[in-house]
Amino acid sequence: MYKCEYHIVWVPKYRLRILKGTIKTLVERDIRSLCEWKG
Repeated sequence: MYKCEYHIVWVPKYRLRILKGTIKTLVERDIRSLCEWKG
């Protein structure tokens, strides 16, 4: 891993929700754990 200093924004075309159900939960959990790990 390396230090990423970019602000990531999820904005799909037409503002449709692309992350739903189980996939949403898994992605959210992984991003949160990565953020906690990196501080």
